[in-house]
Amino acid sequence: MRKTAAFLLTLLFYASILPWIGRAEYYNYRAHNITGDNTGRVQGFSIGAAAGTDNGYFDHANIVDLAVTGTPTFVDNTINGVDVIDNTITSGKLVSYYGYTLGVFTSVDNPTDNVTVYFGNIPVFIPTTTAALSRVYIPKTGTIKTVYITAASTANVGSNEAWSLYVAVDNSTSTLIKSITSTSNPRVWDNTAMSISVSQGSYLEIKSINPTWATNPTEMSYSGNVYIE
Repeated sequence: MRKTAAFLLTLLFYASILPWIGRAEYYNYRAHNITGDNTGRVQGFSIGAAAGTDNGYFDHANIVDLAVTGTPTFVDNTINGVDVIDNTITSGKLVSYYGYTLGVFTSVDNPTDNVTVYFGNIPVFIPTTTAALSRVYIPKTGTIKTVYITAASTANVGSNEAWSLYVAVDNSTSTLIKSITSTSNPRVWDNTAMSISVSQGSYLEIKSINPTWATNPTEMSYSGNVYIE
């Protein structure tokens, strides 16, 4: 009898605590303050409440497939108004800027006083008073942005009278590169702020307006680059 009574008391004890064990399992998975349409949907599950139980715990009856409604709106660097990147692309495409360079050079020359001469990139030519002879053709429409021209002497660099070089296009328009007063060797004419529109099929020459030197330079060669973008 005593064994039977002890057995019955044990059964009654476990019967009384089993509901609380289940409740404890629920509380291990509590998720407070989860409300709204999509709030709380994680890894393909939604968090909610089963009928007749506390709100906020996982319940097999309340696990549903993850639902996504509507189409996300992408505007510049946001998705549905939330910043996702640091920079902004407004045109919808990437723009690439590139350019090319045309070289110019001459053979050895002894510059003459007070004349206008032209040169391009014909190796055996010296600067000539005849325009449109030393043509450097434009292969692609663009804008001349930068010009560097040097004149180096293997003998006498001459005196320092003002000397001006130009870019001449189609023997029609001339734009000053630079006017320098120098006896450096080489002399350098440079301009990185030019803006001369040129078209495919046009041509350019470098035009020099020689000063009247007190001492003329001798055995001088020219070279340089014209950058078009």
